[in-house]
Amino acid sequence: MLVEKEQFGHSENFIPTYIATRQTIGEIVNVKLTSINNDHMIGTVVN
Repeated sequence: MLVEKEQFGHSENFIPTYIATRQTIGEIVNVKLTSINNDHMIGTVVN
């Protein structure tokens, strides 16, 4: 799952769990950060 950095606010001060919007249905979900790759953060839905 790819999540745009802008959805996290200040990504340089991140905490392990984020709230992100799942693009397909617009649901708010909790995402645990697994890696940062250039302009994208890759996370796993933990809801």
